Amino acid sequence: MKHLSIQNLLQRLKETLGNDTFVQIDHWEDDEFAIGVAHPQDHNQLVYITNFEMPKDCYFVVFEKAPNSDSDLPYTDEGDDVAESFEELVEMIQKHLNI
Repeated sequence: MKHLSIQNLLQRLKETLGNDTFVQIDHWEDDEFAIGVAHPQDHNQLVYITNFEMPKDCYFVVFEKAPNSDSDLPYTDEGDDVAESFEELVEMIQKHLNI
C-alpha cells in the first residue's frame, strides 16, 4: 500500500491533469513512497516520483523513455531533477509526457 502522501499526490495529479492524461505505473510495489506516471499510449515514457525524506510538496523525479536498441536495460534514463513544488512537478510531467 502506498503512503497517504503518494495517494494524495496521485489524486491531485488526476484533478489537475485529468484522469485520461496519464496512467499510474507501479514498478516499485514495495516502496510506499514511490510511484510512476506514464503516457497512456506509451508506458515507456515514464516519470518516477518519490517524496521519501523530502520536504512537504517536494519530489525527486527520474525521467525514463524506451530503451535504445543497443541497450540491455528496459528503459533509457533521461536524467533526474527535484520538483520544489506541486506546480513544478506538474510542469515536469507535462513536458516529459508531452501532455
